Amino acid sequence: MDRGWSGGLGWCLLMDRTHPALNTLLGEIQSALDHKLYYLAVAVSLSVPDICAAAECEPGNIWVNQKKYEAWCRANWEHRYRHLTAEDCYRLRCGVLHQGNFGRPDDRFERIIFILPNSSFGGHDTKMQGAFTVGDMKITGNILFLEAVRFCQEMIAAARQWYADKAQDANVQANIPNIVRNRPEGFPPLIVGVPVIQ
Repeated sequence: MDRGWSGGLGWCLLMDRTHPALNTLLGEIQSALDHKLYYLAVAVSLSVPDICAAAECEPGNIWVNQKKYEAWCRANWEHRYRHLTAEDCYRLRCGVLHQGNFGRPDDRFERIIFILPNSSFGGHDTKMQGAFTVGDMKITGNILFLEAVRFCQEMIAAARQWYADKAQDANVQANIPNIVRNRPEGFPPLIVGVPVIQ
């Protein structure tokens, strides 16, 4: 039986019901965390709402936009946070995936800071306001602190629960097998016996 870590709560049978394609993606986020590749784990976690929202689209007409991304977050993930909203998550995703930073000039937060494990500072989903100088940089406004591992594991847990709720949806059944993933056996009949990502 395939079991895995879910949401920082321990081993969970929910993984057993998750489609193998989605399991692979979520397992790679956890593997990145296990190998201390935190930026990679956060970046892929921020793509999870895109992937799940796309799976709900009519096959052949898959397109996720800000509205669909935020709707998925509101329905499946946002309730876990006091300060981070679906809109904040979308804007964070845009900054991380497209610009390589944790924010845009018109965001609600001047900075979003991910706290790494074994830090002397704790405070997941904690907001701070004020004026600060960090090196040559002056920061004025709201700062949001998130624990990187917890953020990623909460996104993993949200995706697993979403799949448990939507597994019988016809669009999800048609689209979820197409998630990009490692295929150690190749992609028969096009390529056999050669590991690929497809």
